[in-house]
Amino acid sequence: MLPTTLNTDELARRVVQEAWAQHHEVVAAREVSTETLSAIRPYPYQEEAIKFLSERSGALLADDCGLGKTLCAIESVKQCIGPKLVVCNKRAIEWWYQEIHRQCPGASVHHAVVGGRNDVNWQLWRRARPDVWFIIHWEGLVSRSASLAPVLWDVVIADEAHKIRNRKTKRALALKSLLTQRRIALSATDMEHSPADLWSLLNWFNKDQFQSYWDFFNEFVDYKAGYFGGHAIKGVKNKERLGLLLKDYVLRRTKQEVAPQLPPKIYTNVPIELDGEQRRWYHKFAKEWLIDLEKDDGSDL
Repeated sequence: MLPTTLNTDELARRVVQEAWAQHHEVVAAREVSTETLSAIRPYPYQEEAIKFLSERSGALLADDCGLGKTLCAIESVKQCIGPKLVVCNKRAIEWWYQEIHRQCPGASVHHAVVGGRNDVNWQLWRRARPDVWFIIHWEGLVSRSASLAPVLWDVVIADEAHKIRNRKTKRALALKSLLTQRRIALSATDMEHSPADLWSLLNWFNKDQFQSYWDFFNEFVDYKAGYFGGHAIKGVKNKERLGLLLKDYVLRRTKQEVAPQLPPKIYTNVPIELDGEQRRWYHKFAKEWLIDLEKDDGSDL
């Protein structure tokens, strides 16, 4: 529900922004032709990531946004024959659904928005068959954790995995309750400069090696005692040792590092479908701006 205290221009902007947020992922995924998609092949840096994820039972791919983490994650588990679970943001469900079908033709993919029209029969989770993909959003993971926990998953992929950096959250506890042979985390958030945020992921990857949060904290976090008994974090300590430790679990590349392997930018116009109210506000907003442009005599240009 949009707030009524906003002025007309701001309300119109909010409506248009909301429409974009609601529709752009779905429309973009559906508008790209299958011929274009089938022509996509992993670049060398993606091949490196696929190999990195394939060789480990738990790992974080922390590449910059836009470098193809989704592609790498799916490619790295294509040979897994057991049930696979993807946990992602609600708005990314359709994107994952499209990508899995593109990279794994013929795969059985179930995706659900818990409580929505795409909600599924949750008994499916209990009797998950081999070579089946399930996609659920983070809120659904928490609310349906009792249904998901009994399944022995071949692999669990956690998209936007920085969401479990707080080890005490329901999201983190629900994810760690899942039984799985392989764990893949994806996030563009650089957490190497905040070791305390990394521990929860490392604990998910290897509970035996990363048992104690406070042992890890005291070894790698530079801090001072704060007021009221807290900790004021200053940075990282024992950086070289931490780097060696993370080398087995974290792979991160920036766009600058892989730029020579990337093709020229591809610009795509993505149509946005507006509902009645959004369309009405959009036209009102556009009309007011058009009047302003007509009044401008261009003397300042």
